[in-house]
Amino acid sequence: MFYRVKQFLQALYPRITPVELQYVQHTVPPEALPLFLSQSVAEQRHALNVVKHLAAWKSLTADEYLTLVLAALFHDCGKSRVGIKLWERVFIVLANQAPGWLKPTITRSRLFAHPLQIASQHADWGCALARASGLPPLVCYLIQEHHHPTTALGRLLQKADNLS
Repeated sequence: MFYRVKQFLQALYPRITPVELQYVQHTVPPEALPLFLSQSVAEQRHALNVVKHLAAWKSLTADEYLTLVLAALFHDCGKSRVGIKLWERVFIVLANQAPGWLKPTITRSRLFAHPLQIASQHADWGCALARASGLPPLVCYLIQEHHHPTTALGRLLQKADNLS
């Protein structure tokens, strides 16, 4: 529960340090940097938090680690296609944890149509944006599957995402 409060505060007051921005500029291919920067500061902060969790897995090869880092930095970039408000971010997190009996009520509500669309489609949007920005096919695939992974790397990305 505490990590959700921390996550909320980071979304409310997101900050990226100059060192973190340098890391991104050094890691991300130059043609994809505008896509990273097009994300809200809250999404950038979240992406960098996901990257921090990836460092714990020492068994990855250098190529696997770089692939996961790129996927982490861009996994929610599809949200940049639409405006997403803080209450919608909070709602998406809460809706994903709602009990089964409540989900039909949530999905039928017109008030929640926009955040539910973002939640269900941002991974596909992000995959398309990443592909258009020249990111490697495996990175694009990991972005697309980050909520429903079918690969070992996808499961690691999802785990790091859920910790952030």
